[in-house]
Formats: sequence, structure tokens, C-alpha cells
Amino acid sequence: MVQLRASLLKALETQQSRIGGIIDKRHVLIACEQIEANHALLNCSPASIFRAILRAGFYGWVCDGLMGQGYLVPFKGEATLIAGYKGLRDLVRRSGQADTLMEAVHEGDTFELRGTFAEPLHIKSEAADRRGRPVTGAYVVVFYHASKTVKTFYWTVGQIMHHRDQFSIGWKKRPGPDNLWHEKNPSFPVMCMKTVLRDVVARGEAPVSLDDRNIILRDPDRDPEATGSIDVAVVQPTQAAIEAAIQEVDVPAESETVPEGPRTAEDRTMQSDAMEREYRDLLPGLKTETEIRGLISDAEKHAELTADAKGRIKGEAEKRIGELNGNRGERSNKQKNMTGG
Repeated sequence: MVQLRASLLKALETQQSRIGGIIDKRHVLIACEQIEANHALLNCSPASIFRAILRAGFYGWVCDGLMGQGYLVPFKGEATLIAGYKGLRDLVRRSGQADTLMEAVHEGDTFELRGTFAEPLHIKSEAADRRGRPVTGAYVVVFYHASKTVKTFYWTVGQIMHHRDQFSIGWKKRPGPDNLWHEKNPSFPVMCMKTVLRDVVARGEAPVSLDDRNIILRDPDRDPEATGSIDVAVVQPTQAAIEAAIQEVDVPAESETVPEGPRTAEDRTMQSDAMEREYRDLLPGLKTETEIRGLISDAEKHAELTADAKGRIKGEAEKRIGELNGNRGERSNKQKNMTGG
């Protein structure tokens, strides 16, 4: 593992002039954490691992096995990038033709299907243990931009578990509570949503570009040669592990031939656009000015974002701050009026 990590970091250093910041040490070291958790990846060539990490960076994804963007999967001795559920959503959004909403339904939720071409009624239970309650189903709503229509796809938990039992090689090899596919595993709701979304995208109900279809059609659950992947437990990268890996850059490593990364202006723009969407999607959930200022600061540090993208993010963030301050002012005025002040 030390040899591989050093080899990947050396490749990153020597290829920087070609890849131009699409990935950095952070991408490589976080991916190495996933490799350590899935030793089958150690049998893959370092060049194929580097290609997969570079491909993930092109999409603006991090292969950490946790965020749901992308995963490294061993396939016939080569590392392959597989889209997670957030990655699949991103690919649909990139098409410019549609967007998606997906949710898992738990016991205690109010849920009602209103037909294929309408959004379902879904009111989440306010119970503190909602996420720990059994899943009863999962759905994906596709919003088509051109026609301004929607389409709902819903699977019951029985259909999802039938799919698991029929197709998941990882589940057949290692069933039990530690497997993400187990209905009592905390990650089971995500697996349910991913299953429905992957089916929707694979059947063409949610559009993606032709160039992106191969990353979707390769399904590790269905392929006996794709060992590991999403069904393998992963560990969260620790600061200590990252620092240790950085110190190991000087470990001698065999040179690897690494393909030239995409370097057209269009590639850089797509990379920046993907990251910009991620930042803007985070804004509605931020409730304090301090959090929003932190997001602005984080965006300004990213070399992958263009100056225009950073400006738009900052503009949206400042607008959000203004809205928060305006709401505080309105509440303050109402309190004064109520007290006669």
C-alpha cells in the first residue's frame, strides 16, 4: 500500500503540467483510504487507479466511498470508476435536460402515490428515530426541463430486496448486518435509492450523455468479476493517515505510464460548472452567516473553479446572507410592534 500510494503521488507530481489541477493530493490520498479498505484494488495496476481517480476529478467527484459520488471497483485487473447515487444525479443534471429528486420512505411517514406523471405526497415522520425505522420503499422523481413535466418511479422494499437477492454478488458472498444491503444497516436507505435511480437512468428514463453511459451501465452488483465496490465497508479518511501518506511521497516507486488528462477549455469549464452546482446546492441548508462565509472561503481556495464561478458563488452567498439578515430585521420589528416599542 505504501508503494502504491507513493507511486500515485509521484504520478500526480510528474503529470501536473498536463492535468492542470483537475486532481490534487487530497483526491489521491482519500482514494487510497478506499483502496486500503478494499484490498482487491491492490491487484489493479497503478496506472488504471490513477486514470480512475483522474476521471472522478474530471466530474468533480471524490472517491472516498462515503459521499456517494464515485467508487473505485476492481474489474479484470483494472480499477474502474463507478458512479454512486450522488454521482448518478450529477450525470443527469449535466445533461441539461432533467433533474431528479429521490427519497427513501420509512415506517411512520405519510406517503401516497398520485400517478406516474405526478409527484407523490411524502410527509416525513418527525420522530427522532425516523432514520432507524424500517424502509418501506424508495422513489425517484424526474423533472424534465423542456416539457416541464415530471415522472415518478417507485419501488417497494420487497422489489428492492428481490433485486438485491437476484443480482448483488456482494450480498450473496457476504450477507449479514455488516453488509450495506442488509435492511438493518444504516446505509440500506441509500442502497434503496441508488437501486431505483440506477434502473431509471439505465432504462433511459433520466437522460445522460452518450459519453457518460458506460460509467452507469457497469454495475458491480451484477458483475461477478467486479469484486468489492459499494458492498465493501469503507473507512473515513483521518487527518493522521493523510499526513502520514504525504510524508511517504519520497518512498521509491516504480515509474508508471499515465495517460494524458483532458485539458480542453470545455473540459475545465465542465469541471468548474459541476463544482459550482455543488456549492450552490449547499447554500439553502446554511442557516448562519458564519457558515455561509465559510463556504465562500472554501470556494475561493479551489483551483478547479474559474474566477467567474467563484464570483457567482460569492454573489449567491452574499444574497443568502442578505436574506438571513432581512429575516432577522423583520422579526425584530415585529417584536417591537408587539411590545409597543
